[in-house]
Amino acid sequence: MLVFVFFPGCLYTYSLDNNETVAEFISPKFFGEGFPYSQKCKWRFVVPQNKKLQINFLEAYLEGDDTIDIHNGWDSGSSLGTIKSTKRPGADGYASQSNVITLEFESKARDPSRKPSRGFRGTFKVIDSKGEFYFW
Repeated sequence: MLVFVFFPGCLYTYSLDNNETVAEFISPKFFGEGFPYSQKCKWRFVVPQNKKLQINFLEAYLEGDDTIDIHNGWDSGSSLGTIKSTKRPGADGYASQSNVITLEFESKARDPSRKPSRGFRGTFKVIDSKGEFYFW
């Protein structure tokens, strides 16, 4: 039986208020030994009501079958994309249709033939309805 453990820091909600337009996010141990095996983690990115947001990955290093799933909304809403070791992040980022994006990262069990995923880092920002960077 495969058991997933939630690593501390994997259930964060990041938000921007009316005075902020962009922020950076990073997975645990990105600059260290990499992400632990057998993890299932969730991040939510929120901007003010009636706004939209976009996520861009600056770096994403996944190993084996590890995945990042990006969804519109609070939970598993419509898919905005998937990142794998064989499928790099979209160059144009991932834009929401609402004021929330949920990112789910799954690190598979230890396998002697692979090392842990280093993880990822990126930015999220407020955009207008046309996908342009939003200034207050």
